[in-house]
Amino acid sequence: MAKANALYGDGALEQADRACDALLTLQPDYGEALNLKGIVAFRNGQFEAAINFLIQATKAPAARPNFFNNLGEVLRQNGSLDNAEQALRNAVDMDPGYAVALNNLGVVLTDRGKIEEAFPVLKQALDRDGHYADAHNNLGTAYLGVGRYGDAEKCFQDAISNGPNKPEYCFNLGLVLEEQGDEDGALAAYQQSLSLDYRAEKAFENFCGILFGQDDAESVRGLSLELQSVGPELAYPYFYSGKAAVLLGDIAVARRDLATYLERAPDDAHGAALLLASQGEAPAPAQANEAFLKKFYERRAQGWDRFVTTNYHGHDIILERLKSDFGWPCPIKKLLDLGCGTGALGLELRDKVGRLDGVDISPEMINRAEPKAIYDSLVLGDACDFLRSVEEPYTMVIAAAMLFHLRDLDEIFSLVAKALAPGGGFVFTVFRTDNPDPELNAYNLYLHSRPYLERTLEAAGFGEIVISDHIHEYERKTIPRYCLAVSCRKV
Repeated sequence: MAKANALYGDGALEQADRACDALLTLQPDYGEALNLKGIVAFRNGQFEAAINFLIQATKAPAARPNFFNNLGEVLRQNGSLDNAEQALRNAVDMDPGYAVALNNLGVVLTDRGKIEEAFPVLKQALDRDGHYADAHNNLGTAYLGVGRYGDAEKCFQDAISNGPNKPEYCFNLGLVLEEQGDEDGALAAYQQSLSLDYRAEKAFENFCGILFGQDDAESVRGLSLELQSVGPELAYPYFYSGKAAVLLGDIAVARRDLATYLERAPDDAHGAALLLASQGEAPAPAQANEAFLKKFYERRAQGWDRFVTTNYHGHDIILERLKSDFGWPCPIKKLLDLGCGTGALGLELRDKVGRLDGVDISPEMINRAEPKAIYDSLVLGDACDFLRSVEEPYTMVIAAAMLFHLRDLDEIFSLVAKALAPGGGFVFTVFRTDNPDPELNAYNLYLHSRPYLERTLEAAGFGEIVISDHIHEYERKTIPRYCLAVSCRKV
C-alpha cells in the first residue's frame, strides 16, 4: 500500500491504480486500496466509479473516518448533498476532532441552506486548527449567506492571512466588500483573485459587473483584451469584450467577439445570443437557454433569501394580488409555485395551502429550498415540462419573476390553463414595456406589454384579467425596475 500511495503522491495515477488492483486481487475488501482507487477515479473525472469504490471502502473491515470524508466530498461535488451530509456525519461520529471532515460537513450544510447548523460545525473545525484557511473561508461564506458582512469580511481576511492564499478567498472578500458598498475594495480583491489565477472566471465577471455599473465599458474592453492574450483558450473574455463593444456603440466589434464566444462556448451560458438579439443582430430566441438560466441563478442562489428582504418586492406584489383578487389568506386547496427558487415565497403561503408544490430549473435554488421542508413536492426541471405532466389540477398557480425568461408566453399560458381547475387562479409578474411586442432589455430579460398579456391570456382561456404597475426591485439599491402584476382566472 505504501508503494501505491507513493505513486499517487508522485502523480502517477495509472500506476497507483494498478498497484491497488494487485492488492485487491489478494484482499478484495482492502479498504485502503478501495479508498485510493476512489480518489484516483475522482481525479480522472469518473464520479460514478469513484463513488462506487469509496462506498466499498466505507464498508470494508476497519473502515477509517477519512474513507467517509472522501466519499462525502465526492458526493458533494457530484451534487448529491443529502448523501454527502450523511457520509460526512459518519466521519465526524467516528472522529469528532477530524477538522477536515468538520469543514467539509460545514460546506455541505451551507450549500443545503442549513446555515445555522453550519456555524457550530465550522467553528469546531477552527477550534481544532485555528490556522485552517479553508475553514475560515467557509465560515465566512456562511456568515455572508445570512448577511453578517462584518463577520464574513473578517473570516475571509483570516483565510488570506493564514494562507497559502487562494483565488477563492480573494473572490469571497470581494463579494462581501461589494455587498457593503466598497466597490474600490471589491475591485482590488477581484483583481488579486485574478492575479493568483487568470482563469478565476467569477472574479472576472464580478470585476466587469462593477465596471459596467460605473459606466466604464472601456475598462472592461481593455481587461477582456488582456485576458484574451493571457488565456487564449478561454471563451468568456470574448463575451465581455463583445458586451463592452455593445455599450460603446461598436456593433461590428460586438458582432465579431460575440460570434467568437459562441464558437468556443456553444452552450452560451452568458447569453450572447440574447445580447445579439437585443441589438437586432440576430433573431430573438423564444426563451433563454438552459445553460444561461442555470448560470444566472447559480450566481443568485447564495444570497437570494437575503436579497428578497431588501431591494426586492416581487413576492410582496404576488401576495398583494392574492389578497386583493382572491381573498388571501383564505385557504387554497392546491397551489403550484412556478420558479419557486429557495422557497422564500412558498414560506409565506405554506400555512394556508393544502398542497404546495414547487418547481425550479436551478439546482442551487432547489438545494436551498429542500431542507426548509416547505413544499409537499419539489421538482428540479423546466416549468413547461412540469406543466405538461400535471394530472390532478391545481386551484392556483403563481409565477414570481420567472416569465421574463420567455419571449412568447402563449405556450406557457395554455399549459397553465390546462393545469388549473375551472375557475382556478393564475398570478404572476413580468417586466414592463410600452412596446406592443415583447422585447429584450440590457440584462437579457424579456419585457411584455399590457395589450400583449391581455390578448395572450384571453386566447389561452383566461378571464377576469387584472393588470397593475409596480416597482419590482431596485437595481444597485437606487434605480427602480418596473413590472406588471397580473391576476386572472381560468374561464
